Amino acid sequence: ENVAHYYILDNSHNVEGAMTTPAKTVRADDPLGAALELLLDRGFGALPVVDDNNKLVGMLSAVDLLRAFQDTLEKH
Repeated sequence: ENVAHYYILDNSHNVEGAMTTPAKTVRADDPLGAALELLLDRGFGALPVVDDNNKLVGMLSAVDLLRAFQDTLEKH
């Protein structure tokens, strides 16, 4: 077994030690291009979507963005 396997399974390591802070978020009315830039610049696979009170309302993944762009291309 490799070291990474044991690191992940070892209960002494938690999410807090691996997470990105402060959290980068987008709002539902933000342009898709801005979300794409954030994903690419930061190397994220997804972004939390928050409302005006910073309450989590969903997640936007790279796949979600690809689907949205594909839908747009198909309509034109």
